[in-house]
Amino acid sequence: MRAGPLALTLGATAVALGGVYLLWELRSGGAAAPTSIASTEKPRARPAAEDRGAGEPRQAAEPRPVAARPTPTAPKRGPMSDVASPLGAAPSGDPSPPPPPPPPVESAERLLEANKLYDRGDYENARQLAIQLLAEAPGNVKLLRVVVSSACILGDPEMAQKYVTELPPLDRSQMADRCAKFEIALK
Repeated sequence: MRAGPLALTLGATAVALGGVYLLWELRSGGAAAPTSIASTEKPRARPAAEDRGAGEPRQAAEPRPVAARPTPTAPKRGPMSDVASPLGAAPSGDPSPPPPPPPPVESAERLLEANKLYDRGDYENARQLAIQLLAEAPGNVKLLRVVVSSACILGDPEMAQKYVTELPPLDRSQMADRCAKFEIALK
């Protein structure tokens, strides 16, 4: 028998025996509960500074009772006027209103449909649907990426350049790399 199978057999046997041992220990009662261990230990008292003499016998100090921990309470909250809104809007004392959120795409299903068309290779219909949805939600990064990618794949550098400028810098650089594969240079 070669060394490899022998080592594997010995390792498997050791693991099996370890499992049987753990099962045996678990069935025989296992470890004691932490509370029973803590209650059986006797507190150790440290001798006072005067009792630490070399020739004198040590005397154990009386154990001090342990103070119970106070129950946690909820923090007290101040007025909400001091806290900025989660979206970084101005505090309530500032008369300027927060900027309006970008309008959501009318239907998430239509956004998914544009992505599905792109994934299936129907780039022309994916691009047309994404352009329609961009009229409802200008600046939607997913839709812009579908339009730019589809335009690059279809060989339409003007369309790709028109929409790539609306993308954030990171997405713009990713689209430039993707379009470079189709020999379209984006600015």
